[in-house]
Amino acid sequence: MDEAGRRIGPLGSTCRDASRALSGIETWPYCRRRVGWVQASGRGKLYTYTVARREQSPEFANDLPYIIAAITLEEGPRMTSLLVEADPDNVQIDGLVEVVWDDVSAELSLPFFRPAQS
Repeated sequence: MDEAGRRIGPLGSTCRDASRALSGIETWPYCRRRVGWVQASGRGKLYTYTVARREQSPEFANDLPYIIAAITLEEGPRMTSLLVEADPDNVQIDGLVEVVWDDVSAELSLPFFRPAQS
């Protein structure tokens, strides 16, 4: 799979008639057949977070502590991800974030977020 296929970006659905961004689980009853997928910008704000300081399984022990974050994308929907490259004791609600990619395997990259660089 090529780079573009692996890193398609955080996607969201949108109502093509109302130009309304929808979350992944939201249904827009007025235009079900006219909902389409759009590529999100990869930028947003930190809505809320929690810091995991205890592993849920031994495989995650080396990752501690890590920040589980709810991100409000510029386009409107929220998504849950990890906030990386951030000090768990100095995280700012409403802080600007941007997507970074974790190459889990040759076929899969996951979208994580970090504090915006600019």
